Amino acid sequence: PPPLPAQVVNLTQVTENNPKKEQTTADDIKFNTSLSDEFMGVYESYFKQNVAKNRPTSVLCPADSENETVQFETGMFVHKEIDASGGEMDISGVKLKIPKGAVEKKTRFTLGITWDMDVFPDLTKREALLSPLVVCQPSMSFRKPVELNFPHCADKIDVNWKWKIIKRGGDLTQQSSWNSITLGDYDQRMVSKSSVTIHLHHFTLFALIGTSKDDRVAAKAVQMVSFSSVLQRTSLFTSKLYCINDYGRDIQDIRRKEFEVNRKVIDSPVPLLVYDNGENVVVKQTKEPEEWKLMGKKSMELDFELVWHSCNPNCAFAYKPQSTDIGEIVVEYTCHQTKHEETKSSIQIVAEAPKFLPAPFDKKQSEMTRNLIVCLDPATDNNSDWRGLAEKMGMKFDKIRWIEEQSGSATELLLKLWMDEGRPLEELRSLLLEMNRDDAVSVIDKYQKGDKF
Repeated sequence: PPPLPAQVVNLTQVTENNPKKEQTTADDIKFNTSLSDEFMGVYESYFKQNVAKNRPTSVLCPADSENETVQFETGMFVHKEIDASGGEMDISGVKLKIPKGAVEKKTRFTLGITWDMDVFPDLTKREALLSPLVVCQPSMSFRKPVELNFPHCADKIDVNWKWKIIKRGGDLTQQSSWNSITLGDYDQRMVSKSSVTIHLHHFTLFALIGTSKDDRVAAKAVQMVSFSSVLQRTSLFTSKLYCINDYGRDIQDIRRKEFEVNRKVIDSPVPLLVYDNGENVVVKQTKEPEEWKLMGKKSMELDFELVWHSCNPNCAFAYKPQSTDIGEIVVEYTCHQTKHEETKSSIQIVAEAPKFLPAPFDKKQSEMTRNLIVCLDPATDNNSDWRGLAEKMGMKFDKIRWIEEQSGSATELLLKLWMDEGRPLEELRSLLLEMNRDDAVSVIDKYQKGDKF
């Protein structure tokens, strides 16, 4: 689809099929919506293609709030209309103050953070990205300076760092390069222990970068964040560790990506100082989990340059169960730069199988799954296949799309996710009844009664 307009900030599932099933092409599909003709003129064909391909359709609706937060795939943004009387905005540690008289008329402003690698600045190996990439839109000038404040992760910035604030002209959709801000861009600027404050004359994208001072070795604060898959008694258990800047904000995008593959964040992030010495970050397993076998190396390295440039590098460990009666896993790792083990941080992952997780699939359960696949995998024209079940289960549009792109049976993956969450079979039966899938209900009934298929 084309880029989303700034005022569109809320996703709502809306699908309407022709009750007489007379449509023969995507163009024949009708939508019942309160969205404007102008908006639907841009997006309607995209929605129709989704319905024609038997996908649930996400229709975008304007937000009711005047200051509504939205999570896009490449960032987090907040939008607000501010007039000559001034106003304030904030999102995820980034704050903006527009004083009275800075604008002449009511204007819709956007403030946010982007993690789109396409707009990242080109850095030398020893230049560090010390802040999020801050987006201030629209690209306009002000009658009075406006105050922008955002966090950074430099350690002892006044002692060890040569820092500079950089800007990228225009907005996110325009091709532009990063350059140092000049006296024409700001009225005042200040870099404190943990944040940057600039009194700006105009809007664009901003960030803080830095290098070590001569005869100094600078350091920046990062944190190790761990995610793990849901523990299942007969499947591989995976843990994944990310190294991200420590101003508590980068985790937003990581959470989204890991949710898509059914991993959840484990414990609290662990702090670590990374020094400008060119050394990689070593992640090493230090405690062998009982009754689990590590499939691969005990130690992995995260590239120094990726850490220094804030590219969120990560590593993963996989474990194979050595028994079908395992209820938990406990594994520990240490993290440190290659030659500086004395500065290491430790992180522990503890995962338990849900108390109500059923025993591993026996022959009868596998037979039930195969029969449900036969019922629900084929696409239907009334959204009563696996996609409709996914909607009933409360899945968002992007996760349904992700399931659709995986190899193998979508129904099997859906049932696996259902069982991982510990949801009862009776609830699944009720959802299938609501979908008028009596054939699938019959499969579950036969399983529960112990009848032959």
